[in-house]
This record gives sequence, structure tokens and C-alpha cells, in this order.
Amino acid sequence: MLNTKIALAEENKGATKVYVDIEDKRDIIPDVFKVKVEVYLQTKKETDAINVLGEVDKNIRKLGLEYKGGQYSVRENCWWYYNEKVCEGFNGEIVYVFELKDFTQQNLIFDKLDSLSKKYKELHFNVSEPVWDVSKETMERVEEELKFTIIDKAQNFAKEISKRLNKTCSITSINYKVNRYEPPFFRDIFLKGAVKEEKSVAAPEPKKEKTTVVINASINFNCE
Repeated sequence: MLNTKIALAEENKGATKVYVDIEDKRDIIPDVFKVKVEVYLQTKKETDAINVLGEVDKNIRKLGLEYKGGQYSVRENCWWYYNEKVCEGFNGEIVYVFELKDFTQQNLIFDKLDSLSKKYKELHFNVSEPVWDVSKETMERVEEELKFTIIDKAQNFAKEISKRLNKTCSITSINYKVNRYEPPFFRDIFLKGAVKEEKSVAAPEPKKEKTTVVINASINFNCE
């Protein structure tokens, strides 16, 4: 869909300046499934926490899935009791944000973590923010295509306005403004510790909600 609005036309020493706003938009189907996984545990020794998190990370890497993050932290487990700081053991955590082409690949992650949580009783994991999203590559491609479409429309407009004004009109500047309208996600999944039933995890698939990209362009023409 294309909206064109002529904002202003004025004479300046025989030349006519024309200002036009053009809007174009497109709906995009998400092509990457994102899910956040937080792994945490509590141990008596700091080195135990580091070693377990290291094994978690090694097993996650072996899955060969795309993800961001993987940073871990280990800190003393402390709290205040009657104005006195008390510490016992250590808390460890590692966080991943997976970017998957096939949503069923998340089950590989959950199965692996479920297996590790049975081996290490102190190990737990949370799953949150599962959502279909548009990849950076797809978003950039669509935005570029929309910008070229606007240029084509602007050139056609220049030809038409040239005929009406009986002048030669050319584009002098184009200023783009890109807006993205993404649907909110509503579901969080929490899988804590081991699953009691002896079967693979089969997580649900969130609905693919379209993302709308809208580009507004302010275009200036000079007609002589």
C-alpha cells in the first residue's frame, strides 16, 4: 500500500519547489524462533558451581544451535539476618538466548538440560520469552526493498508533476523514517529442574504474528 501527499509547492526565481510525503509498508512473516533459557544452581564450593556450569555450556555447544549470551556468573549466597550478613554456599547462573529456524529444536535444549538436572540435583533452569521474530537479515532486506520502491514511485511522480507544471522536475533529497510494529508476546514457560516423567520434552509453539514495517519518506523536488 502506498500513500502520497503533496505538502507544498512554491515559486522561487522561476523554479518550483515541491515537497511530497510518501509512505509504504509491508507485513513480514517471522522467520526465527527466539527463546531465553536461564540455568542456575547452588553449591557449597565455588569451583563446583563453575565446573557444573562449564559442563552445561559444553553440552549446549555440542547441540550446534545458534544463540547469543552464554555469559555466566558465580557469587556467594548471602542474606541479612538481624543486621548481620550471613553467607552459605555459592549461586551460579548462565543465560542463553537461542535463535532457531525450527521451533522444535528447543526440545533438544530442554531434553539436554533435563538430563543434566537429573545428574546434578542442584541444577535448575527457567525458560521464558519464547517468540517468533524477524531475523536481522530479513528485516534489512525488506527495508531496502521498500526504500527502492519509494524511489521508483518518486521518480514516476517527478514525471507526472513535470507534465502538469510543464517543467523538468528532479529529486533533490529523500529523508527516510523507518517504523516497526511488532506484536507483543504473552507467554512465558517455566521448566524448573527435572521432569518426573521419563519422556522427551515437547514445548508448545507460539503463534507467528506478523511484523509490519512502515517507511515514511519526505522527498523534495526542484522543477525548472
